[in-house]
Amino acid sequence: MVDARWKIIEEAHSSISQPFFKTLTFWLCVIFLSFGLIAPRNALALVTITLGAVSIASAIYVIVDLDTPLTGPIMISSSPMRDALEHLMR
Repeated sequence: MVDARWKIIEEAHSSISQPFFKTLTFWLCVIFLSFGLIAPRNALALVTITLGAVSIASAIYVIVDLDTPLTGPIMISSSPMRDALEHLMR
């Protein structure tokens, strides 16, 4: 129980560093901006670049969201741990 408690405390904050995250975001923006500048001006290129950007953005969002499992839209319930602690206190 002590190990689980410390794991919860350690996972309460993000392990992804902000400078890395900002650098990654900047370089992905530069890459897709350069794709947009080089690509021909037609609907297929626009749709392809948009789908690629949305898929990479959603993957980064899921990674960042799952990095903090106790907060965010995808969240682990703390009730099993609370039930276990309640049984231990009796």
